[in-house]
Amino acid sequence: MKKVKALISILSRLYILMRSGSLCRFFFKRSLSAEYIIWIPKKFSLNYLASDNLIKDFFFFDYLEKRGEKVITIKSPDDILEKESKIILFNPSRNLYSNSANYSEITRNYAEKFQNEFKHSYPTLYESSYWENKIFMHSELYSKEIPTPKTQIIKFKDIAYEKFSKFFKSKQFLIKEVHSSSAKGVHIVRDQNSIDLLKTKIPKNMKVITQELINMRRDLRVILVGGNIVLHYWRINNKCEWQPTSTSYGSSVDFENFPIKWKDEIEGYFKRLNIISGAFDICWHEDNLSTQPLVLEISTFFQPNPKKGSGIISDYGEWKNTVSLKEDGYLYKHINQIKEIQNKILKEILRECSL
Repeated sequence: MKKVKALISILSRLYILMRSGSLCRFFFKRSLSAEYIIWIPKKFSLNYLASDNLIKDFFFFDYLEKRGEKVITIKSPDDILEKESKIILFNPSRNLYSNSANYSEITRNYAEKFQNEFKHSYPTLYESSYWENKIFMHSELYSKEIPTPKTQIIKFKDIAYEKFSKFFKSKQFLIKEVHSSSAKGVHIVRDQNSIDLLKTKIPKNMKVITQELINMRRDLRVILVGGNIVLHYWRINNKCEWQPTSTSYGSSVDFENFPIKWKDEIEGYFKRLNIISGAFDICWHEDNLSTQPLVLEISTFFQPNPKKGSGIISDYGEWKNTVSLKEDGYLYKHINQIKEIQNKILKEILRECSL
């Protein structure tokens, strides 16, 4: 049943994309004189066809082609001649390199390689370093004086409950694994036993992030491109106890009620980071919007949630799992939301290339 649903999802994606532009040219176009290169090492794999990367890559290609630019997609950048006169683009994902456990490091290595070989590249080494690399991310947030919950980076073996509960002045705190996303690798600590149970999951010499547990039941996802907010929504935990606010945990979503008093502050945080695009996760102590906003995380590569209706949406996670070709269905709105953001990102890339 899962395989059938996955196949239906892939075919639905391809159908919707086909209505927006030429999939044949995207997959098969060849040109020795192309100035823009989109690197897709596994563009015919089922994992790729079922991923957001297909959508992101397609709209990079579609936007450039409709501008009259010479653009192709390739499997191997080694086949490209005169790299120093060309621009290469790629969208990182976990399945880009055969599901390697070192996907974050591999992404940085490719970004650095392309940055050295091509006229321009996206993402840069700096931008790619944020991706699912919480040590780098928190170091940058700290150095740029962007407020976050109280945080300490430490080897897992050196975490003792009594010591850290005193440090955070709380009986509960969080342990976050360095390479994690969508609330995976985030563990709540309530006692020493909570730490002991993690010994089978986390190597003792591995560095982890320990973080103050903020008393909150919602956080604000804010997506910015070029310093401007392009999408925002609250993710609301409907339970009394703490849990991640990811919609996969059943959180409600609210696309309205943006705290306008903090707009300039949030955009100011983003501009300090010197990146083209990113998604902030922001919270407030006790959900009190009169207090200082705290940045939980920033990701340079992200999955946006498209808007559904108005007000607080309690069945959002259920809606995300539906497969429909209707214009008010999740998949259609999701693809168009990605298109809008990818177009804005590409405009910023082209602006930087022209400087």
